Amino acid sequence: MSNYYSKGDTKVIKAQEAEEQTIIEGVTVVLNDNKNGVELYFNDKPSEKVRNNLKTHGFRWSKFNKCWYTKQSEDSLNFAYSLNSKSIEDIKEVSEEYKKEKELKIKEELKEININDIESYIVSKDIQRRLENNSWAQQNDKTKQIQSYFNEANNEAIELLNSTDNINIKYDITKALQRFKRDYYNNFIKELTHRANNPTWLVTGRNGRSATKDNKMNNKYNNIMKESSEILSKYNKSLRVANTKIKNDKQVKDLYSSEIINNLFQEEITVEYIV
Repeated sequence: MSNYYSKGDTKVIKAQEAEEQTIIEGVTVVLNDNKNGVELYFNDKPSEKVRNNLKTHGFRWSKFNKCWYTKQSEDSLNFAYSLNSKSIEDIKEVSEEYKKEKELKIKEELKEININDIESYIVSKDIQRRLENNSWAQQNDKTKQIQSYFNEANNEAIELLNSTDNINIKYDITKALQRFKRDYYNNFIKELTHRANNPTWLVTGRNGRSATKDNKMNNKYNNIMKESSEILSKYNKSLRVANTKIKNDKQVKDLYSSEIINNLFQEEITVEYIV
């Protein structure tokens, strides 16, 4: 049985079925339809009792957005509405204003992000020289290597960016790309530095080398490579999620367009019938 009923076009929580919850001053309820979420913004830190209730109803704290959030459901919405004295229509109006403000902020942030920053990722000449001195095999230009790799990543991200006009999805893709390049580059430098500082036995010879030290060195190198793999895997997952969102967004728009066309068609039929 539903925990709310309709009064006009507004859903109102049944007082006798609503959970006992004191209305809190200074809390704003925002319906984030882009993520099918509900967000709670408090002017002050809520009491321990309220925080526990938030967690009970599936809300989690977002350090990034400075709010408590969860997916929209009958339970989470009823609980959120019970904290606020505003009507559902007022909440929807606030949510729409929040959406516009957030989109404007995202557009401004995107202007500040330069994804065409490939040339800024450079391997120092010192590391390149030491790699060449400490290796029996010829070493390729590490700066060209990382820049070429990031150029491919850029092209893949740009293709996704050009396939949607959803500003939130564009933001997610752009931030994921820049985070990937930053983290992967830092780990790449860590890998090269490790190799430069620890030449193989093919260069130094086996005399005087410690097996324990070699094992420790190899384990550290393997961990670095594992980190690089995890960074790449996390980025690829972000792209897959973005691609799914783009497809879903397109389906919603196509469905909405179809409904509009169908309604117009039905109106034309009605007018012809009346005439």
